[in-house]
Amino acid sequence: MKDIYIFRFGKGATPEYAEAQMILAVVAVECMFGKAAVRIGVRYALNRDKNAMVIESTNEAGEALARVFTGFLIRVFGETAFKVEHTKAGGK
Repeated sequence: MKDIYIFRFGKGATPEYAEAQMILAVVAVECMFGKAAVRIGVRYALNRDKNAMVIESTNEAGEALARVFTGFLIRVFGETAFKVEHTKAGGK
């Protein structure tokens, strides 16, 4: 089972700054779980046209990434500058 987190950014939360926060979040999660766990269980992609970031997770490192990234976004942009949708998908 795969967890999918979709972050949709409003005004003031630019894709470039969101991407910078993702890079920092990845480094933080690698420190907690190791690079291998992040590489194996996490994918993320930025869609500049839709001003959105997607995280796909198959392990606890991915959930941690979603949490750390959310925390960074709140700190940098504020709680109302983005929305998060969480769904589950089958498969690997």
